Amino acid sequence: MGISLSTWCKIALVLYVIFWVTSPEVMVLIHRFLTGFIVVGEPKTNATFLLPADKVITRGGRASKWQKMAGYKRAEYRIGGLTGTSLSVYLYVWHRWILYGLGIAAITVVITVAAWLGRIHWDKRVLTRDVIRPLHKMLAPLVDQEAHVTAARWIDVPDDYASNDSAKVVITLPEGFAATAEAKRLIPPLVASRLGGEWDGTFKTTGKMPTLTMRRAPNPPDSVSLADLREAMLAAPEHAPVLGLGSHNKVISVDFNNDSPHIALSMGSGGGKSTAVRALVIQLIRNGADVEIIDIAKRGVSHLWAKEIPGVSIWRTAESAHKALVRLGEEQEGRYDEIYIDPSREKEFNRKVLVFEELNASFKLLGDYWKRTRTKEDPKESPAVSAFASILFAGRQGRINAIVVAQSFTARAIGGPESRENFAVRILGRYSLNAWKMLCPEVWPAPRTNRNVGRVQMVTGAEAFATQVLNTTDEEAYNYATSGDAIRQPVQTTITTEGVTDQVKTYNLAEAVRAKIIPYEYDTAKKIRQRNESFPPLPATEEEIRQWFANYPGTR
Repeated sequence: MGISLSTWCKIALVLYVIFWVTSPEVMVLIHRFLTGFIVVGEPKTNATFLLPADKVITRGGRASKWQKMAGYKRAEYRIGGLTGTSLSVYLYVWHRWILYGLGIAAITVVITVAAWLGRIHWDKRVLTRDVIRPLHKMLAPLVDQEAHVTAARWIDVPDDYASNDSAKVVITLPEGFAATAEAKRLIPPLVASRLGGEWDGTFKTTGKMPTLTMRRAPNPPDSVSLADLREAMLAAPEHAPVLGLGSHNKVISVDFNNDSPHIALSMGSGGGKSTAVRALVIQLIRNGADVEIIDIAKRGVSHLWAKEIPGVSIWRTAESAHKALVRLGEEQEGRYDEIYIDPSREKEFNRKVLVFEELNASFKLLGDYWKRTRTKEDPKESPAVSAFASILFAGRQGRINAIVVAQSFTARAIGGPESRENFAVRILGRYSLNAWKMLCPEVWPAPRTNRNVGRVQMVTGAEAFATQVLNTTDEEAYNYATSGDAIRQPVQTTITTEGVTDQVKTYNLAEAVRAKIIPYEYDTAKKIRQRNESFPPLPATEEEIRQWFANYPGTR
């Protein structure tokens, strides 16, 4: 049977008294050890039992951290170590299984704490590397910060700034800094560009040290109706339809002429893809654009509101979509031929907008259709896919724009990573970090996704703008789209109960010349058209053009 702990304590007390009587020098050393004083030699600092040292008293002027420590702190470490060692020996001799259990628990705690502290240290290091130091290098010359001041001394960025909407970034500016109008205009956007997302900056110049405090901009409204934006939509240029409202109720628009010829929409299911497309398309239709919607994945049901609208063609099958893309590619070539012959023709072209729904699934259906129908003489790649790629790369000057919707804009889905570069405007909603990195790597860290339907991030020019997309009912969309004076009739399609069917092909002047429908060269045909008011309005069918030239006196 083992000796109890109380018995060990009694034995220790007896030994203490014996040593005190027989060996006072030893007891002095023990007393110093237990009370935290220097055991051997003279103290090197002026530390006392209660206070740490503030002065080194040795001739060399050096002392370790242990020697500068207050006496009670040294006593805690010594007694704790002695007690732990004694207890470990006791448990090892008499209760070994308890010692093993405590050892395992201690190792687990040490590893857990070390991992936690390591993660904090790593996150802080990454924050310093990716945010604080770049801010320091960017701002120091602008605010005349002294060279010896380190980044951490004047730039305070919370660890959770990217995820905490109430986080504050405080930049302590040099004494005497003047917050001029130019500084207020320039500095906050530079800081926001490094922090990611939208931030508002507030300068405080009272007191000794002026500061700049950055706070996250307020969220857009939870919903945006047609009544909220009708005035802005009517005032917007033809090439810049309104998307919705952003922070501080700022109107967010998409400019096809100056921002990007094409738009990429990447959203998870239920994020509001069709809502965003509809918000843009109703304005384009009202301003006179021809709109072709490819929706073969859902057989046209994504935009039921548009099936009765003049100027809109909906392609519901792989076959009809294939023909539409090929024809659109040919029209693009024809427009560039006309521009080459007469550069002034560029301004006369009516805007054509291709809406490509569910790109990932639709490309597969187009590929399967081409595999079934191609002959040995046909190219391996689908002409429709080639035409789509050509539109992405060269559609701007021909006033042909694309709005492409996909759940994932992988290089394979879009036809190569270089194709993604044609989308200078990207609209993302309910996105994953992988989707953000794929489409918007220049904007980091990624803003937090919002589950509100229609809440998106509109990214352009290395900036992300939180936007609540305009939401309309089908009736509102139809009425607004058809309220303009510039609406055109669909050129080549009609919607029937059986689906989309092709009407008679129509031709512009260059296309009719190339197809030998007009028996003259382009320059001659152009002069004939200018001199004869009875010339059929273009585009026109082959029959209309041939019949007119049959009665034209100059035709042999």
